[in-house]
Parts: sequence; C-alpha cells; structure tokens
Amino acid sequence: MTPTALKSFTYTHPSGKKYAVEFHEDMDHYSPLEDEGHGQVICMPVNFDPSDKEHVQEYVEERFVEDSQLEELARYSMLRELRPGGRFDDALFYDVWETRKIALSEGWGPGPEWDKANPDATPHERAAAAVETDYKYLRGYFDSEWHYVVLYVYALDEDGEKIETPHFACGGYESTIMDDKAWMSEVVDDAILQIEYERKSIENPGQMSLRFT
Repeated sequence: MTPTALKSFTYTHPSGKKYAVEFHEDMDHYSPLEDEGHGQVICMPVNFDPSDKEHVQEYVEERFVEDSQLEELARYSMLRELRPGGRFDDALFYDVWETRKIALSEGWGPGPEWDKANPDATPHERAAAAVETDYKYLRGYFDSEWHYVVLYVYALDEDGEKIETPHFACGGYESTIMDDKAWMSEVVDDAILQIEYERKSIENPGQMSLRFT
C-alpha cells in the first residue's frame, strides 16, 4: 500500500509538459543534531530544572571542583530544554553558554535580515542572536513544528499517468518547503531537469543531451 502524500499536485513546466509532484514524510532521516553547524546539546537527568537555583547549585556542587563552580552555575542555569526526558530517555538541553563561545569564535551570524536591521551590533550581540536562532530552529524540530520530507517527481504521459522510469526521489528536505513557493518551484525545476536528462540518456545512449527548456 502506497503511503498517503503529505502534499501532491500537478506541475506544468514552461515547456508544457506536466509532472506529478509529491511530498512524503521522510522516516529515515536522522535528527538535525547530527548535522554540522549547530550548537552544543547535552543530555541531562529527567528531573533537571535550570530555573531552580537550589537544584542547579546542588547539581554543580556534586560534580565540579570549587574553583569552577561559579562558571558552571552560570552555564547550567542557562541551559534550555530541547526535548523533555521520558521513561527511557534523558532530557536534551541546549547549552547556551558553551554555544555562545563557539558562535563568537567562529563568527556565527543570525542572517542578513537581522544584520540589516542591526547594523551597529557588536560581535557578542551577533553571536547571541545566532545562538537564539539556532535554538529556535532545533526546538522547532523537537516540537514537531517541522520535519523532514521526501520529494518525488514523475513525468506524466498523455493520459495523466505517472511514468515511473526515470523519476526523481530525494529526502532530507525540511517540511517548510511545502509552504515556500519560490523554494519549492526551484527544487521541482531542478528535479525535472534531472528527469529529462536521464530520459534522453536512455533514449539516446552516448548522445550529448541538449538543455531541457
């Protein structure tokens, strides 16, 4: 049984050819935490509460030598939850303190729009804003505000039926692509170019393919 598409529609290319476009949930993609360029995330006990000063004090005093406790108190008080713990899993917390150090040393920025709106921002302010952006992005994943999807594109025959070979299939797209018309159109157009290149290669082996327009 074919899974139901999250989004599907018929796309008409400028050439006049029609294609079926489908987005399905990507069940095989890993967590964004495995991608490079994100902040530091640590596992903590299920009952850890960074907003409880006494709780944090006790936690730090049990695990760190006295000379480092002041900094560790600040660090653990700034932890922000990404995923609550459960019966079999520790809680995941975003380490703001350590990530700000990384962001500052590597020159992280929150993006051109933020920079344009804050032209006089200091490096520390830019790093803090970048860390906040990164945290919200990851939190959105764990709060199911977005997930990963697989894009399928099929050429349609004269009867409107899918032509299975060749077709395009690629996972790892963020689900927000389904609501971003410009991004989606760009990706679908690139997929169509690949389909048509493969089709011409099959029909004319060894012949140089002309650009599909």
